[in-house]
Amino acid sequence: MKNLFIFLFVFSFVFLLVGCGSTVSDRGQEMPDLSGEVSDDICVAHSGDSITLDEAMDIAEGSNCAQEGEIQRACNCNEGTGTCWLDIEAKKPGCNPACVVDLETKEAQVNWRCTGLIVD
Repeated sequence: MKNLFIFLFVFSFVFLLVGCGSTVSDRGQEMPDLSGEVSDDICVAHSGDSITLDEAMDIAEGSNCAQEGEIQRACNCNEGTGTCWLDIEAKKPGCNPACVVDLETKEAQVNWRCTGLIVD
């Protein structure tokens, strides 16, 4: 019984060690090395594409997003769609705009997120 316990313990340890050490995603793509990154400053999509907050801000400031208002320095990462959403301080009644940066194409566009409510 003692030998069985030792075997299961060693097997479990080796299994966890090997399983956690992979740098290749399930699609065979090399995963980005995030060892030096702070999790709040990087957005990683399910596809494996990634972007840092600094990169997203540079892309947003070089796009038409910058013409619409002040871009806020906080990325709301949507891993499913592979986008980084940066809020924009803009004065447009009934709207809460964001600059949406695509992690794959590295392009940005404004999403106005308007309610449709007519404000008098």
